[in-house]
Amino acid sequence: MKILLCMLMLLINSTCFSQKVKKEDEIEISKSGVVELKKCVNSKIDKDQYKVKKGITVDLYVLTLKLEEYFIEKEVMTDRSKSSYYKLVNHISNSDINSSNRIQKDMIQIMNDFNYNGRYFVTEIIQSCPHYVLTLELNLSKTMKGQFDSMDKLFAFDPYEQEYLEEIVSIVPEGDFENVIYRAPVLLLLYDLIIFNINESNRD
Repeated sequence: MKILLCMLMLLINSTCFSQKVKKEDEIEISKSGVVELKKCVNSKIDKDQYKVKKGITVDLYVLTLKLEEYFIEKEVMTDRSKSSYYKLVNHISNSDINSSNRIQKDMIQIMNDFNYNGRYFVTEIIQSCPHYVLTLELNLSKTMKGQFDSMDKLFAFDPYEQEYLEEIVSIVPEGDFENVIYRAPVLLLLYDLIIFNINESNRD
């Protein structure tokens, strides 16, 4: 009987240990995925900026935090939560598009201060880098794939539809949304929407 109990305890301990190792491995894999995505995105931005102005580097995720701070300061957002992002999407999607709109002007100025100027490579940052990370299978697949798939619906419209901008937010679980890699695409797309609409209005 004692031998049987000892064997049972060893089996339980072994199972717990293997589960713990698996969980820790998943955390490390997830971190690797985040690192790879950030490297890919920023390298594409830097490659483009090199053509524009030699020696300039841009970190999209630092830029995202800067924009969030601005929107919170202006009370367009209350924090970095999904509910605040819904509010921001609604605000920008339904704002009059004109050069005197203070929020739009300030957002453009912040982007310019960071030497970010690229509507023409939005698809590379929003789609090709996530696709690259998904092919590596680095444990970001569920959330990232959901956001990635939503992009296809969004890019079917020009300008972007509010419904699909909101879906890019809603598809991300609350816990994952705390990671800047899932918030940055939303701000990038909103900036893209502002630039597109201003350009269109100038043609009229």
